[in-house]
Amino acid sequence: MRALGIWAGRVARNAQFRRLWVSMYLGQFLLGMSATTIIVAVWAYMATGSFWKALGWTIAVLVILQVGYFALVMRLIYSRARKAASQGKVDAVPPLHRDGGRRG
Repeated sequence: MRALGIWAGRVARNAQFRRLWVSMYLGQFLLGMSATTIIVAVWAYMATGSFWKALGWTIAVLVILQVGYFALVMRLIYSRARKAASQGKVDAVPPLHRDGGRRG
């Protein structure tokens, strides 16, 4: 029985880790992006000796990170929408008016 309890604990921890991995929060992204950008800027300046080349590499890294974050967010939205649609939680008919709003 103890082995079963240990196995259940591992499964729960793995599920929790997956939830944390799948849901990326803006604060975590900004912190990671800032650290990566600073490291690349310092590395590029030390490698090239040119402020302008380092700035170019830094901008390239920022663009790549933004595209990656956008792709991650789109994947999250798509997977959640597909999951909701497969469970039948989506109403195919849109509302005729907004709740609580003025009709007119």
